[in-house]
Amino acid sequence: MMKYWSLLMKWLWISLVLLFQFHNYKNCVGYFVEERTALLEFKKTSCKIWQSIDDGYDYLPSWRIDVERGSDVDCCSWERVYCNATTGRVIRLSLDSLYNQSIDNCYLNISLFSTFKELRHLNLSYNRFQGWIKNEGFERLVELKNLEVLDLTSNGFNKSILPSLAKLNSLLILSLRNNFLEESIHLEEFLSTFHNLKSLDLSCNSFKASSQTNQVGSTRSLVGLGTLEALDLSATEFDNRIFPFLGTLTSLKTLSLSGNFSKGSLLIKELANLHELRSLDLNYNNLNSLCGLKRLEELYLSGNNIEGILPPCLKNLTSLRILDLSNNQFKGNIPSSLITSLPFLSHFILSDNDFEGTFTFKTSANNSKLEVIDLSNAGGNEFEIEIEDSTWVPLFQLKELSFLNDNLNKKTDAFTRFLSSQYNLRKVDLSHCNLDGTFPTWLLENNTMLSDLKLRDNSMRGHFLLPSHVHNATRDVDISGNCFDGTLQENIGNIFPRLLSLNLSKNNFEGGIPSSIGYMSSLLMLSLSDNNFEGEIPKQMAIGCHDLYILELSNNRLQGQVFPPHFNFTQLIVLRLDNNSFSGNILTGLSKCKPLWILDISNNHLTGIIPNWIGNLTSLRVLKMRGNFLQGNVPLHEFQLLEQLEFLDLSQNYLSGSMVSLLNSTSLGHLHLEGNGFKGSPSTAFVNNSNLVTLDIRNNGLFGGIPEWMSNLFGLRVILLQRNHLNGPIPHQLCQLERISLMDLSHNSLSGSIPQCFNRISFGRRTNTESTFGIVSGSIFYRYDKEAEFEDGESEKIEFIAKYRPNSYTGDILNFMSGIDLSCNNLTGDIPHEIGDLHEIHALNLSHNQLTGSIPKSFSNLKQIESLDLSYNKLTGEIPSELITLNFLAVFTVAYNNLSGSTPTMKGQFATFNSSSYEGNPFLCVQSLPEVSSCSNTGTSTKPFATASNDVENKYDIDMSAFVGSTRSLVGLAKLKVLDLKWNNFNICVKPFLSTLTSLKTLSLRGNSLEGSLHTEELASLHDLLMQSLDLSYNYLNCSSQAIQVLCGMKKLQEYTSYIREINIEGTLPLCLKNLTSLRILDLSNNQFKGSITSSLITSLPFLLHFILSYIDFEGTFTFKSFANNSKLEVIDLSNIGGNDFEIEIDDSPSIPLFQLKELSLSHFNLNKKIDAITRFLSSQYYLRKGHFLLPSHIHNAAWDIDISRNCFDGMLQENIGNTFPGLWSLNLSKNNFGGSIPSSIRYMSSLFSLSLSDNNFEGEIPNHMIIGCTVWEILDLSQNHLSGSMLSLLNSTNLGHLLLEGNGFIGSAPTGFINNSNLMTLDIGNNDLFGDIPDWVKNHLNSFIPHHLCQLKMIRLMDLSFNSLSGSIPRCFNNISFGRRTHMESISGSSIIEYDEGESWTGAEEERAVMTESRLSWPDEIEFMTKSRLSSYNLSVNDLTDDIPHEIGDLNEILSLNLSYDQLTGSIPKTFSNLKKTEKVFFCSISGGSTKPFATASNDVENKYDIDMSAFVGSFVASFVMLLLGLAAIHYLNTYWRRMWFQFIEACIYSCHEFLSDSYNKLCIHVYR
Repeated sequence: MMKYWSLLMKWLWISLVLLFQFHNYKNCVGYFVEERTALLEFKKTSCKIWQSIDDGYDYLPSWRIDVERGSDVDCCSWERVYCNATTGRVIRLSLDSLYNQSIDNCYLNISLFSTFKELRHLNLSYNRFQGWIKNEGFERLVELKNLEVLDLTSNGFNKSILPSLAKLNSLLILSLRNNFLEESIHLEEFLSTFHNLKSLDLSCNSFKASSQTNQVGSTRSLVGLGTLEALDLSATEFDNRIFPFLGTLTSLKTLSLSGNFSKGSLLIKELANLHELRSLDLNYNNLNSLCGLKRLEELYLSGNNIEGILPPCLKNLTSLRILDLSNNQFKGNIPSSLITSLPFLSHFILSDNDFEGTFTFKTSANNSKLEVIDLSNAGGNEFEIEIEDSTWVPLFQLKELSFLNDNLNKKTDAFTRFLSSQYNLRKVDLSHCNLDGTFPTWLLENNTMLSDLKLRDNSMRGHFLLPSHVHNATRDVDISGNCFDGTLQENIGNIFPRLLSLNLSKNNFEGGIPSSIGYMSSLLMLSLSDNNFEGEIPKQMAIGCHDLYILELSNNRLQGQVFPPHFNFTQLIVLRLDNNSFSGNILTGLSKCKPLWILDISNNHLTGIIPNWIGNLTSLRVLKMRGNFLQGNVPLHEFQLLEQLEFLDLSQNYLSGSMVSLLNSTSLGHLHLEGNGFKGSPSTAFVNNSNLVTLDIRNNGLFGGIPEWMSNLFGLRVILLQRNHLNGPIPHQLCQLERISLMDLSHNSLSGSIPQCFNRISFGRRTNTESTFGIVSGSIFYRYDKEAEFEDGESEKIEFIAKYRPNSYTGDILNFMSGIDLSCNNLTGDIPHEIGDLHEIHALNLSHNQLTGSIPKSFSNLKQIESLDLSYNKLTGEIPSELITLNFLAVFTVAYNNLSGSTPTMKGQFATFNSSSYEGNPFLCVQSLPEVSSCSNTGTSTKPFATASNDVENKYDIDMSAFVGSTRSLVGLAKLKVLDLKWNNFNICVKPFLSTLTSLKTLSLRGNSLEGSLHTEELASLHDLLMQSLDLSYNYLNCSSQAIQVLCGMKKLQEYTSYIREINIEGTLPLCLKNLTSLRILDLSNNQFKGSITSSLITSLPFLLHFILSYIDFEGTFTFKSFANNSKLEVIDLSNIGGNDFEIEIDDSPSIPLFQLKELSLSHFNLNKKIDAITRFLSSQYYLRKGHFLLPSHIHNAAWDIDISRNCFDGMLQENIGNTFPGLWSLNLSKNNFGGSIPSSIRYMSSLFSLSLSDNNFEGEIPNHMIIGCTVWEILDLSQNHLSGSMLSLLNSTNLGHLLLEGNGFIGSAPTGFINNSNLMTLDIGNNDLFGDIPDWVKNHLNSFIPHHLCQLKMIRLMDLSFNSLSGSIPRCFNNISFGRRTHMESISGSSIIEYDEGESWTGAEEERAVMTESRLSWPDEIEFMTKSRLSSYNLSVNDLTDDIPHEIGDLNEILSLNLSYDQLTGSIPKTFSNLKKTEKVFFCSISGGSTKPFATASNDVENKYDIDMSAFVGSFVASFVMLLLGLAAIHYLNTYWRRMWFQFIEACIYSCHEFLSDSYNKLCIHVYR
């Protein structure tokens, strides 16, 4: 019975259990469906996720209902969802980092989470929610009695969230870090409701200190938090007044107050009751001292500006585990007793201080718990870390080791041995530690958990060898700035599959980019820039790396099209593809990348138009497309959608159209449209943009006046309008732009006066102003709890011409540069004295205008001026003597004005200026050195520079002992990396004290007065430096090739840039140059090397960019095969190299060179005769900016200088040459066989200042349009052609300095177009058909008398009026003309060289290389004169002049030749001719009576022309002839064969003469008969 009863009870019990389970199952199913529905609704309604699904990327791919399983899908299996194992209810939701960057202003539906009754942990961090749906706030979570953790970090919630959070009494952990909580929050009311809270994070909010004056009660609310154990108030800007209330939190274990800018001493007594405090973080405050709290285990004091030595009392904190004293100003040694006194120390962080002495690892011998050592930037060059060279094995196993920018001792083996003993490393940073050797693959092999490895900016070489097994823990690898080479291993993506950041930039890697990078699906940052990668971007990488935030591939040789359809980088923020070889049209693969901030595709070969999809990139802030072949109009509508655009660079393309309504972005700060084909007036699109900082629209076709609306651009700091067709006055409204520092309005047609109100503009008077030249920065939040600051951004780069050369200014340097360039316009009136108020300006150029009046004395206030150019104007008066106080003035010129008086005293900087600064001022007395008086009574200088050579030692007026003493101060600049002293006047040699600059990477002493021998000892002082760039060119040094071998021993060179041209090096090329395998620029030109150029030298330099060996006497044959492997080659200059014994051979093979040249100069040498090979080679080059002339079919705005003179080109010159080269400065087509008329399109070359078409077959008249359009030229040479027509009003250019029209067929009277041209220095219109009188203004030769007006042309050195029919007397006022009484005059004798910027530069090791072009006046013998000297001459021969010779001609005491022959002059020879001390030739032939024919005796003067002793010549000739006859007679007498041949020759000659005479006689008879 009992048995049955027991079975019955079991059956009932089982039934009840089953019934209960069934009931629970029904409830579970209900909960299960309800929670799953809520999750799906969250995914659907959250705009962040919903929008990402529309974009093709699903952040929550597992959150969906399976069609096959239907309603049986368990949401507990979904990602980010955690359930209770027993009940199946959701207990945790990790919904962080679902933010889609393309969406703003999203709101949260809180009511969806009220469904999860057992929810304990809710994480909604990093989503940037701006709030919640109305009436659906956090108060809806009151029913969640189990909610303990709520994480709302990094959202956009404001103070309105606090009342609803106050109702969540069950919370233990609450984080509101990095929201928008404001200062008016009442903490007392908010915190009083949390009785169980243990951890509170309110950091990174805006609790202002100003609000705390009324919040004493508020902060007392913290007293009620008796259970609070962790409080984070960092970056909330509380001050010291909070400490009394913090002292009442007796349960507090962790307290963080970092970044609150607290001032004064720490109130330790207020924290004395915090007995449980274990971690105290006071980083980044402004506290002065701390020592106490014996139980303290964690102490964070970074960023507090604490000075002095380390407090000894820190040894008392024996419980310390973490000591962080980084980012302070501690000095002295790190005491070894500090570490030995802290046996429990695990984190030792002393980075970013100023320690000295040596830190040795022996001090940590007993610290077995040590895990983190961070001594990055712990000191300067006087601080060293020493690792013992012993067999010591440390007791500790480190997890983190950082020695960034520290000096490791030289015992590399000891350091390697120490690292090899570590097997638990997670993070290693040894950047900037001067490490060499190969990549430590063993470091990865030994430490399988290594996550971060940073070895950037060292000198490590060899291949980048990867470990043999997979490293899943590795997250960050940075080996940039080393010398690793070879190809990158194809399996790198398999070895590091979970990598987040990979930086291999600034190495020498080559080959293709491994496609396995596509397997790094978590990769967020990839930088491969500044290498030699080639080929296309792998398709696998473009598809697999879909999460990339930063992709940098610039400065490689990558090819193919950009943005193909498989380009799947939809999350990119930064994309840099600049300086590669991408070509073709811009495709659509990037059209969906809406988060993109920075896009740089500049300097490629891209063609076609700017695509319309650019308007989709609405987050774009930086867009750079410069240096391509883009054409057509800018898509206006699409650009108007880029409302956040800050930086736009479309320069150096072929874009056209108008700028009207180009942009409406009020955020645009920097606009570069230079070097395109835009036309019309400047755009009105910027009229309301007060944020515009830079406006660069140079080198376009803009016309009209400068618009007045530019005054609305209040933020403008740089305005560049150079080389357009702007006219009219400079509007006074520009003076309202008070922040401008650089203004370039040069090379236009502006007129009127210079506004006096320019003194209102800052021009450098304020630094660190409101607007900045740094563009974009920000933060990138990596997933996997990794955050990185993003300060990549853009820095503005401006090119401005000062000191006769272009200079580039980048980033913050622009805050210290200021200048005005108004040159090459038609400005008139006086120079406003108000410009003298611009005290901080550095460069002022007012040259080539029509300015009058005197130089303002107020210019003496320009204390910072370095370049002052007032040349080519009409200035009068004296040069103010006050200018000698300008101590920084390096370039000064007032040439070609009408200045008078004396030049300033030759002191200070004025002792460094030569005659070229003052030439062209006939009444200016040029002062010599103080002890020499050189001014005559007439106001002119008799010998202004006669003793200049004698005063070389004193000409700089520098106390050299004081200078050497001051340069010793360079010893203290231990961290100096760049020392630029070029283009000064230092005359000391390289000194050994430079060796103390141990961080020096760039040294430039170019263009100084260094002289003497360059010894090996002096070079050896530079041997141990980390030199990357060395420039000693343009000095007076001389050294042997052995001294250069010392430079070859500088093994640490990374990007060696060698400019050692023109320092007189002798011998053969040192073969040791092959050891400098990283060499990029080699310039050895203008030296005295000999021998041959070894091909092995070039093949050993695979990274060579510039190869310059011009003006050297090499021999043998040089073949272009030597460049076979130099894929980076850009410049080859072998001009004027060798003589007839040197030949350059271009291979006759069909292979295409790997390089693309930008410059090719092979002038004056022997090319091999394989013309086809030369043509094939040139046809493979597409980047030539300078070299041979091939007229292209499209516009070339970048071409500035073309010289194809002295060839055999023929045919007609293409009519569209002016349209093809609108920006040309110099065009030289002389000495060819061109025919036809001169193209009228030359008028479009509005910037043309030098045109030479001489020695061709051009015919017809000079085009009228060319006369009107070309207004700025200075040189015009049309001589020796067949041009015709009249010269009447030939030119309207007031800048014309040299005009040569000789040897044509011009007719009519002399031209009048030069009547107002005071700049004309050379006029040659000889050998034409001109007639009539000599005009009053002209210096010409025709008939009638010599006008006295010629005496006003005081600058004449050469006057030739010979072979005319001039009559009358010689003007007595001719003694007013200089005729050589001033040296270094108007550049007539010799080749007149005009230097100007070609507008192109290349950078190696951050060294700009400005390319200057020479344009020469190539006249036959310059100016032909019947004298052996061509310096100063006076020729009135073969005319009909009468009367006496004026005795005033005797005042021309510097004239070298005087010819008054074949005239009708009477009287005696003046005794004053005895004053002609330098005259070498005086002709008075046939003075009375004259010659019957003016040319009759011309031939008689040939014998005397060259000053030859004819009697000696005739005697020697007769003697030679007699000797020849005797020799022939002797040969004929002794040799019968030659005697017989001689008589046969004589007989043949007689027979030929007889036949010729007979034939001529017969023809004559026939002609007479007819």
